[in-house]
Amino acid sequence: MSPAPCCYAVEPEGTQPLAGLAVTDPRHLLQGAGYGIVPPLWDPSLVDGTLAVSDDEAGAMRHRLGAEEGLYVGYSAAANVVAALQLYDRGLVVRGATVATVLCDTGLKYGLPG
Repeated sequence: MSPAPCCYAVEPEGTQPLAGLAVTDPRHLLQGAGYGIVPPLWDPSLVDGTLAVSDDEAGAMRHRLGAEEGLYVGYSAAANVVAALQLYDRGLVVRGATVATVLCDTGLKYGLPG
């Protein structure tokens, strides 16, 4: 594996047009992602791949981040953390690699975790 930085796009499971897949589940909790279209400025040459995250995975991570880390985030931010962990689980990065992601919302519209 190359030590160079890599970049992955996160999409809702079942709504993965960036991965070139047909939309099989347009209803998902991950707002701001996977609207079933490829954005007009999307350049696939800038990413190393895509990762899909289910609503259940994002929901569980949202609660975990709140309980264990004190991070009050929404489903999209939690999905980013799930995808970051997938990089390790799938062997897409070497153990010990630094992985960065964006926690892109506050979770205020979802109510308190728990």
